[in-house]
Amino acid sequence: MHLRIFLLFAILTFSHRLYGQNADSVRYMDGLIAKRNTEKLTGRIPTYYSSGFRERAVTLQKAFQGAAAYYEQVYHKTFHLKLAVLDSAQWLNERVPWGFLSYEHGWAAIPAQISYSDLLHIYGITDKKARLDSLLRNNHISEQQLLSSVYLVYALHELGHYFINDLNQCDVPDMFANELIATYFSYNYFELIHSHDLQVLKKFSQFISKNYPASYRQIDAMDKLYMRMPIQNFKWFHCNIVLLSDQIHSRNSGEFIGWYLKTFAKDKTKKRSTAQVITLLDKKTNGIIGKWAANLSR
Repeated sequence: MHLRIFLLFAILTFSHRLYGQNADSVRYMDGLIAKRNTEKLTGRIPTYYSSGFRERAVTLQKAFQGAAAYYEQVYHKTFHLKLAVLDSAQWLNERVPWGFLSYEHGWAAIPAQISYSDLLHIYGITDKKARLDSLLRNNHISEQQLLSSVYLVYALHELGHYFINDLNQCDVPDMFANELIATYFSYNYFELIHSHDLQVLKKFSQFISKNYPASYRQIDAMDKLYMRMPIQNFKWFHCNIVLLSDQIHSRNSGEFIGWYLKTFAKDKTKKRSTAQVITLLDKKTNGIIGKWAANLSR
């Protein structure tokens, strides 16, 4: 079982490195979707979805188009990507395991449905279910609301990868910074537009941060062990990055994205260690990230 999880995660994490929209890659992804017998929503972001999941597809398309419209106005860039909302039978198993979110070559792929038990397993807290259930009850959050909010915000996290790495042609300085800026991208939008979903994600992230017994806590493990780290540990890092994004947003608001685009533009990016990346990021965040990373490793 552990080997199977590792292999699936290796496929997943490799897919996140495949940014860019060269013609051959786009045609390949278009072909994979064409093989599925999907239905389609027209619009600024064409959305292909498995039969029976129109409502889910409409919700996601609305979120993607809303975020795209906002950032087009702010950064004067035009978004050209497609969205696939697929069930387990039609999932892109050729590229990424079922249940995970992905962006690759012009396509954002989002699961049409994830169960509560799936969520508990992915985040490594199956044995903490009673504790999480209590947290949800005390905050009047249903299981479905938790699932909806977590996956909606992380769906736009994939839009962040498109915006940063494809649309703006930024390099990936390291995997921590890559995940941070995509998370911050979605955080920044949801803080303005869908704050309730963000608040639910923050409570869940706080719970994971405190309750998952992470074996790897040094932030450079995200880069060094990216494809060798247990998925649950990686999700623990991700939840802590959500909380870090909250700290950055409270002091920098939307300025952080524009700064990142200039700082890590392709012609300026050098090969850096995670420690060097954090030192650079700290110049914009007044030392927030360095302190966060130090506390995380304790």
